[in-house]
Amino acid sequence: MPQPPSVSTTQFKNRVRSSLRNLNMKAVTSDQKAQRLRAYHAIGSVVAEVVPGRASYGDDRLSKLAEAIGYKAAALTKLRAFASCYNQQDLSQLCKLADHVSWSHVQLLLSISDKSKRTTLQQSIVNNGWSKEQLRQAMKAKSTDRHAGGRPLSRPTDPEAGLRQIDEESERWIRLCREIWMEGGSSLIATLDSLPVTRRTDKLRKQALSSIQKLRALKKECGILQRKLEKLA
Repeated sequence: MPQPPSVSTTQFKNRVRSSLRNLNMKAVTSDQKAQRLRAYHAIGSVVAEVVPGRASYGDDRLSKLAEAIGYKAAALTKLRAFASCYNQQDLSQLCKLADHVSWSHVQLLLSISDKSKRTTLQQSIVNNGWSKEQLRQAMKAKSTDRHAGGRPLSRPTDPEAGLRQIDEESERWIRLCREIWMEGGSSLIATLDSLPVTRRTDKLRKQALSSIQKLRALKKECGILQRKLEKLA
């Protein structure tokens, strides 16, 4: 396998100098915003050429390159990912949307490996006028929908195994309630009770309401299951 070219920090700075100049300019117009995206991509392309993959233990090339231009290694890693995920055609299309899709948006989009899904979300930013935070929430919602069902549940091999499953899961919930959620000074309820009003955020209240709804649904299903089993006992 061919080795990546050896590039000194000075050579690296020279190769990305014009791109860095573009990043130091204010991005107000559409062209300036597009130019900024191209500059990020150009730097990322050089990084991908010089340090093409994850560094092995003791390889500090990325850190040295980042230090040479006043960046952090994590920032160069994102720029490299940008250059890897977006080819020139993708970049040209992105630059046409520069008034709507910022570098902050792009950094979130880079976490999506599927190009078609990334492109769809990118267009949704334009169509819906999403901010970075709104994009984050949309991505989170899609991820939640995808994993809501979890792994397929395995069915017991016979009735006795099914009843043992009920015993085991019920016992697990009883232990969680007693040992983690309800009893003791470090329990969840004790911790929530001791929270000052200033820390009882809307996000916390929203999560509490979600938990209440799940517990009500659980209570209902458990009641139905209990009554059915009582008819058989």
